Amino acid sequence: MSLEPNLLMASSARPVELRVRDDLQFAPLDFQQRRCWTVKDPLRLKYFRFEAEEYALLRMFDGRISWEELKSRFDAEFAPQRITISELQRFAGHAHRQHLLVADGHGQGGVLLERRRDFRRRAFWNTVLNPLAIRLPLFSSERVLKSLTDTLGWLFSRTAVLVAVLWMFAALLLVGSQWDDFQMRLPAFRQFFALHNWGWLAATLALTKVLHEIGHAVACRRFGGKCNEMGVMLLVFTPCLYCNVTDAWMLPDKWRRMAISAAGMYVELLLAAVATFVWWFTHPCLVHYLALNIMCVSGISTVLFNANPLLRYDGYYILSDWLEIPNLQRHAATVVGRWWRQLSLGIVDASEPFSPKHGHAWFAAYALASFVYRWIVAVAILWLLYHMLEPYGLQVLGRILMFLVVMGMVIQPLRRLVAFAKSPHMLRQVKFSRFAAFMGAAGLLLAVVCCVPLPYRTEATVRVEPRVAANVYVEIPGRLAVIHARPGDVVEAGQPLVSLENDELRRVADQLANEHARLAVRARSLRQLAFRDEAAQQELQSLEKAAEALEEQLALRRADLARLELVAPTDGLVVAAERRPSTNTRANALGRSSEFSPAAATGSLDRWSNQPLDRRNHGARLETGTIVCRIADPRDLEAVLSIDERERPLVARGQTVDLFLTATPGRKHRVSIEHIAQQDGEFTPASYVPSRTPSSASFHRSADSSTAGRIFQASCPLQDDSDTIRVGATGRAKIHVGYRTLAWRLWRTALQTIRFD
Repeated sequence: MSLEPNLLMASSARPVELRVRDDLQFAPLDFQQRRCWTVKDPLRLKYFRFEAEEYALLRMFDGRISWEELKSRFDAEFAPQRITISELQRFAGHAHRQHLLVADGHGQGGVLLERRRDFRRRAFWNTVLNPLAIRLPLFSSERVLKSLTDTLGWLFSRTAVLVAVLWMFAALLLVGSQWDDFQMRLPAFRQFFALHNWGWLAATLALTKVLHEIGHAVACRRFGGKCNEMGVMLLVFTPCLYCNVTDAWMLPDKWRRMAISAAGMYVELLLAAVATFVWWFTHPCLVHYLALNIMCVSGISTVLFNANPLLRYDGYYILSDWLEIPNLQRHAATVVGRWWRQLSLGIVDASEPFSPKHGHAWFAAYALASFVYRWIVAVAILWLLYHMLEPYGLQVLGRILMFLVVMGMVIQPLRRLVAFAKSPHMLRQVKFSRFAAFMGAAGLLLAVVCCVPLPYRTEATVRVEPRVAANVYVEIPGRLAVIHARPGDVVEAGQPLVSLENDELRRVADQLANEHARLAVRARSLRQLAFRDEAAQQELQSLEKAAEALEEQLALRRADLARLELVAPTDGLVVAAERRPSTNTRANALGRSSEFSPAAATGSLDRWSNQPLDRRNHGARLETGTIVCRIADPRDLEAVLSIDERERPLVARGQTVDLFLTATPGRKHRVSIEHIAQQDGEFTPASYVPSRTPSSASFHRSADSSTAGRIFQASCPLQDDSDTIRVGATGRAKIHVGYRTLAWRLWRTALQTIRFD
């Protein structure tokens, strides 16, 4: 019995029955000053980047060459590099799995069919587990794109791009210069995402994304590429056009590839700039709100998604081309995986023969940042959808979406883990002593994070106030005429503080005085006649009664006039009263431009603002009950802490507080909490809550503000005899609230960070 010659050869000397596909397309590119090759699979529309060595190896597979011949040819062509037969076999297996090499031997049909079924199963489950972005390929229309390129290609000329960038910059300047008004005119979250706006939002998203994809396609054709396919993408359940312009990888000029990747963002930002001007210069109407939708959808989606290199969108491909590192995300994940296996399992992976040898730390940082950002974006979108559906009782749909998306993001790492556990070859490389040490260290670290309580402090703003103060308030309303004392002045009991004027009261008092004088003159005349005229005597009696009543009224009015002079009820320090915002816009504007308002001189300033003793309030009307100031003992002080409502459950009486006041830099004052308000602003006006910036003035928290949280206040007696702490001093406070674990802190920070109301 004779044997075939091939069976008598060593396996490495037998012909390798693998050959490169005849329909593959190759294009030379220069990456990092090295010649590389892009390989295009025209059937699957897949693109691969090969180094010169990899490309040469791929072309050597002709179905007749042996492993030894492959090794010899490679070593001779790329000396002094050397390659092993095992590395050649690994390369061939990878190329065969990617359908770049095909086998002409028997029995390949079943293998290819099973591979096709596996590919379809994966595509199906990828679609199910990623319901936020579903692609449906439909057609490839070169005729339509040629017409669009002839019509719109000029938008990508240098002149057009320069004009468009200037227009975008002008829109940005408009928003920046009118930022306060811009924020005021923007609708609230629930208004913008209300049910009545869903249709317009979906239409806006669809329109902008269609134009975005057309921008990619037109730019690709203009710069020498082609659009392989077009179809419909359900982006957050909104139908949009998508264009496959991966043919740009065949272009040798990286700047053209970057321009193609940026074309969609360029179109959207141009739309957003135009919409910004339309929205700003139109009255509320359909066009006004459509422009707002375009501005928000185009601007926000471009910055958060398309331009961000941490997601596999336009910004990612621009960064990849700029760095000349294709498959940036895959390579970064490989670096992290290699480090992780070496650290936890002691497995030292053989480096890929042609992978970059430097910059691994940057790749690892990119991989971790990309992983975290993908989760943040996914959670934010799902949370947004959930809160949009919640008012209409459709939370179950939001929960289903959350489950599918989260499963889609964790199932792939789990599959790789299971495949690793099932691989005897990988398990043999595991150093179980290293694994045990790693798990022990990880368990210890987890125990420290979750179980070891550490001192925890929360911060608050603080203002020094008198513990006991006598209020000086208005008893009789009047205009502020003279201010005799200012906040910070030391006064004695009975010293004038403020003089008010009440023209009506003075007019009534003058009328009463005149009438009283007239009655007195009449009474003197009647007294001369009363001795001989009985009628005159009776009239005199009635006149005297009227004069007595009039004198009582006059005495009351004069007492009221005297009460217009506000005096200090006791010795002490003048402390400013509660601040309040002005309701007179014109008065505010004048008050900001000059210390003395012209409106005050004319008496047109009818209401006071900020504090009653401010100079700008000269001439303002103070109503009955208005607290003008307070008189306090400057040695009996307390620190009033302004505590955010989220921190209120942690704060309790008796806790230690460290004060850092701007009046005493570098010095720490240790006090304890004596009293905590049961409701926000219980004993100190909101106007005394200073901002977190020590140099800033205090702010006023409007009661109906939806953006500001409620403020609770706590008082701490100050024991300081150095006379360096004055009333009104501000700063920050650290409250020692006990012990908390690191896990508790991280969880609390996450809950406080995410907000959708």
